[in-house]
Amino acid sequence: MNKHSKTSIKALLAVVETLARQHGGHVSILRFTTGWKVLWGTVNLDGPGRRAEVEALPTYGTLREALEGLLACPSKEMPTRRQIGIVHVDSGQLMVCDPGYLDQWDHKEPAFAEDPLRAPFSYEGCCAASSSDAHGGQLHSRTPDGAVFPGIGVVSSTGHGDGIFPVFTEFDAEGLPCRMIVEMRVPPEESGGHPF
Repeated sequence: MNKHSKTSIKALLAVVETLARQHGGHVSILRFTTGWKVLWGTVNLDGPGRRAEVEALPTYGTLREALEGLLACPSKEMPTRRQIGIVHVDSGQLMVCDPGYLDQWDHKEPAFAEDPLRAPFSYEGCCAASSSDAHGGQLHSRTPDGAVFPGIGVVSSTGHGDGIFPVFTEFDAEGLPCRMIVEMRVPPEESGGHPF
């Protein structure tokens, strides 16, 4: 969840309008049948390769996601999106963590009911967080002396139960990853299967 996720569309547009001044006062918001595309500056569809540039822009399912994507990459060069794989889900939830922490996964620790948004780094903790009203939350583990180690991972409900969901990485103008997206709204039968 990024820092704009609880911000209203009106407030997001106000931030975009302010930042647009750094790009000549222009921002383009496009709605296609496949979703939303946004970019700093004015869309130019004339000339060789111009339409391909627009097609290469990330496509977002909602206006909110498009604005959040725009704010995540405030440079004039919008990221390009590429599918990097798929993820199979059999528990109706997904977790993101650094693989270096998997040795801290606790197979026995029960979930702490007092705060599902800060659940333990365990399957029970994931279930407690993803079945909460927030549909997910922060996972933590404990250091050897018993202190809480927050930020070890996050978990979210898929909102659709089990399935196969496509995973994309967006790359900035330098070609470096700037965002990873799991499209959980895609019905599993439309996920495209294994593209590799």
